[in-house]
Amino acid sequence: MTEANQRQKKYLKELYRGREERQQNIREIQDITGRALLVFESAISSLGVMVKSYATPLCDLLQAVPYDSDIDLIIESPGGDINTADKMARMIWKVAKSLRVIIPVYAKSAATILALAADEIVMGLSSELGPIDPHVRHGYGGKAAFESAQNLVEGFNEIANEAIKAGGLSEAYLPLLEGLNPSYLRMCRNSVQAATKLTTEWLEKHMFKSLPSSDRKKKAASIAKKLVDNHYWLDHQSVIDSDDAVGMGLKVIELAKDDPLWSAVWGLHCSYSSFFLRRPTVHAIFESEHDSFLQWSQPST
Repeated sequence: MTEANQRQKKYLKELYRGREERQQNIREIQDITGRALLVFESAISSLGVMVKSYATPLCDLLQAVPYDSDIDLIIESPGGDINTADKMARMIWKVAKSLRVIIPVYAKSAATILALAADEIVMGLSSELGPIDPHVRHGYGGKAAFESAQNLVEGFNEIANEAIKAGGLSEAYLPLLEGLNPSYLRMCRNSVQAATKLTTEWLEKHMFKSLPSSDRKKKAASIAKKLVDNHYWLDHQSVIDSDDAVGMGLKVIELAKDDPLWSAVWGLHCSYSSFFLRRPTVHAIFESEHDSFLQWSQPST
């Protein structure tokens, strides 16, 4: 082996340090549940948001899972693209007979939509979901940031109504209206409708499938409407813990902190958290008992 190959081998060994231990933990969890376990863990930073390229490593994990399998999916994600969440759910359900989502700490925004595509959600002491109101990139004075699509539409409507009452538009509002053209506002409205529609359809199709048709549709639509309403939650980062989720009517398995499954899941999650601290350029890991895939830099959406 050349010196260059030796250096590369050492680098890869360090890069994947802990993988064997994590995969052994995955096998131990599978022994507890009797179900196939897939892991999707993201870094806490904004680099960990869900993007289209995430479908590729998930597809590779699913290659080794037999059709009609009972699947558990661990999710740790700040959210991201709702269409990526939808595609990931569709891919898993092409293989799964049943699906549970396990949340160690958080599955927020679009990751909440992915979690709601499951038959049930496993939550513990630290688990949380979040509101699903979409955020879009918008800028004032040449500076862009992610803002609530719902807020942008309602803010425009408030300014328009005030201008009608006043008989004209105050120049003070002109900077605030930058970029809020009809096409952009329609996109904002559509994004809210899309999040509501996807959530309703997934809940109706799986989590509430045992309910009568009319009840199923009504309950799914009611929960989706509540989750997308930022007037209720006020903050996109609001915590929806297991008590809130159960109170909302979601199917939740609540695990005590000393439950053997929760203890095993928590230990595995801590391994991923430690890995992200050692490797800040890695923003997501997809892993199973057989395979391991790292996502590096923020891909273009």
